[in-house]
Order: sequence, then C-alpha cells, then structure tokens
Amino acid sequence: MQEKVGGAILVIEDHKVMRKAMCDVLQDVFPECEVLCAATGEEGLSLAMRHRPLVVITDLCLPGLTGIDVTCRIKTLWPATGVVICTLSDGPTDRKKGEDAGVDEWVSKAEGVDALQAAVGRCLTACAQRMQRAGSTRGASPPTACHGNWKSCVA
Repeated sequence: MQEKVGGAILVIEDHKVMRKAMCDVLQDVFPECEVLCAATGEEGLSLAMRHRPLVVITDLCLPGLTGIDVTCRIKTLWPATGVVICTLSDGPTDRKKGEDAGVDEWVSKAEGVDALQAAVGRCLTACAQRMQRAGSTRGASPPTACHGNWKSCVA
C-alpha cells in the first residue's frame, strides 16, 4: 500500500460500528491522510509503531490498555503526535488523567462528528507546526526515554 502524502490518522475504538463510522468519516474529510483502524490499545500501538501517525484518536475505555495508557506511550515515543480522546466518559477525574498523559483534545461522543473533525483538524495543524519547528518530516521525534512523563520530553 502506498503511503498517502498527508501521513496517517489512527483510530482506536473497541465498538465495531463506531470504529467503522469514525474511520469512514475521517477518510472522507481528510483524504490526504491514510486512516488506520484498531480495536484495542495493543493493536493501536502496533499500528502506531509501523506507521507513526500524525494524530491518534482513542476511546478512553478499551479492553486491555486504556486510552490513557495509549496516550502515555504515544507521547513518550513521539511527543509531536496529536492525541484525541473520543469517549462518553467526561468526568473531571478522567480529564485530569488525560491532561497529565498529554491528551491534546477531548471530544465527547455525544458532541458528534463535527466536534471530532474539528479536533482532528486542530491536531493536524499543530502537529505540522511542531514538525516544521523541529525540522521533522514524519510527525514524530525520535523515541525518547521519558519514563511516563511526556512533558519532560518536550521543551
């Protein structure tokens, strides 16, 4: 498969119908990007290692690795990658955990597809700006050893 010029967007969602809908909509809205889909955090991280996506959209509640776990690992490896949590869970404790992990955007599934599209668009723009400043062409910095504290990796 030929890589698309715009890079990759990774969707991690355990609900099959929701995952397909999100991937289809994002592919329509961002045709320059390759949209990858995963059902679990582990599968998502495996795809991320191969494709180094510009943006990762993940559900908060997943079997195995949670969306927060995925965010910590993505931000540790590639601080420039944008992460969007798309979930029905919207409590202050969850949001605080997300903020501490490095989540860039938080979208409630109840807000609908327009909110998700806008969040992904903002992340793509921010990622492109970070890459330009860093002189990177792949949306990601080299792997770093942050030991779970992603903020120490980005200055």
